[in-house]
Amino acid sequence: MSVLGYFFIWTAIAIDADAIARAIAYTIEQPSNVDVNEIIIRPTRQEL
Repeated sequence: MSVLGYFFIWTAIAIDADAIARAIAYTIEQPSNVDVNEIIIRPTRQEL
């Protein structure tokens, strides 16, 4: 596959920076008695 082909696949499943920022904001806004150890962010269009 060409570089251009990979670019189109990547942009089709890429996550907006705003979505990543919202996920991070969610974790740091939790109360002090909540411990978030790991965040896995995966595009919904990506196969598992």
